[in-house]
Amino acid sequence: MVYERCPRENNRLSGEVVIEFDVRYGLVIEDVVITESTTGDEDFGEEIGAELLAFDWPSAPLLGGTIRFSRLFVFAPQR
Repeated sequence: MVYERCPRENNRLSGEVVIEFDVRYGLVIEDVVITESTTGDEDFGEEIGAELLAFDWPSAPLLGGTIRFSRLFVFAPQR
C-alpha cells in the first residue's frame, strides 16, 4: 500500500493529508478530494485517495442518501 511504500522510499516523508469523500448506499466511495496536504509530496496524497477509491469495502446499506466525510491522515517517520 502507498502509505507503507512511500515512507520506505523517502524516510523523511511526514505531514498530514486531509481527504474528503462521499459514501453512498452500499458503502460506495465517491468524490475523493485532497483538501490539505503538508507532506510536500502532492502525488502521495493523490495515491492515498486512489487507494481509498480502490479498496474493496464490504457492502452495507446506508439509511438513505449520501454522507460526506473528512478524514485526517498523519504520517511520521518511524524511529
